[in-house]
Amino acid sequence: MRIAALFFLCLVSIPVGSRPLPQSDSLTLKSQQAKQSMEEGNFVRAISLYRELNQAVPNNPGLKLNLGMALHMAGKKREAIPELEDAVKLDPGLAPAWLFLGATRLQLGEATAAIKALKMALSLQPDHREARRMLAYRRARGHCLLCDYVSLELKLAERIVCVNDGFAAIVPFWAVWPFETIVVSRRHIGSLTGMRDEERDDFADIIRRVAVRYDNLFRISFPYSSGIHQSPTDGKKHPESHFHMHFFPPLLRSATVRKFMVGYEMLANPQRDITAESAAARLREISEIHYRPRPASA
Repeated sequence: MRIAALFFLCLVSIPVGSRPLPQSDSLTLKSQQAKQSMEEGNFVRAISLYRELNQAVPNNPGLKLNLGMALHMAGKKREAIPELEDAVKLDPGLAPAWLFLGATRLQLGEATAAIKALKMALSLQPDHREARRMLAYRRARGHCLLCDYVSLELKLAERIVCVNDGFAAIVPFWAVWPFETIVVSRRHIGSLTGMRDEERDDFADIIRRVAVRYDNLFRISFPYSSGIHQSPTDGKKHPESHFHMHFFPPLLRSATVRKFMVGYEMLANPQRDITAESAAARLREISEIHYRPRPASA
């Protein structure tokens, strides 16, 4: 089972680079292999491939970022820093690089440098669509959009995957990716720092339960992208912000059949391959005991 090791202020996807790679079949293949390794959680292999790509295409900010991400996810935080710093020097507008740089420094205990990098990331993406909508709802109705939403979903119980005292895991009605879920706090919380002790335990519990269900769905180490949305760190009050976490898994009908956003979906509207209700029902029925038993401790 693979659980994300780091939670971010906004959802981060693996970029292909802010500059295109030179046309080369071997480089394209290596880039695809590196990206697949990242998706599979094979960060050691991804590091090796991204090092080769950076040697072949020096001073590419996207490749620097990807190498920094792979190093970070492999636990090599100190090695990740120079790669991420190179990425933002080469492209100061590369928001994901600032975000990873801030998150990495934060984990290393370098709070001042981390805050500086994270503020830079937020300044590059000030008009986040989701944040704008939550603010508009708050202004129009006087209360929180996600508070109302989670209450409605709990009442209907059609798209609920699992719940505990602090959180609900839901397949949202707007889900695009197959088996996409959102984990929402049941109490109005703006960020991780606003959680009570028992809510931190509940948050860890709900992530484990969702991740086990994902792995058990096709009996594999289930790939997904995930990230946390929480209150901005600009020093202002944001009562519209409500803590939640997204899971975007690509697998559709089996361990080998994936959904790809292509053609009409990129140019017009995403298509729903399965309904939110049927996806929630399948996940809800799956055991929370992992299909791979833990090895007996020595």
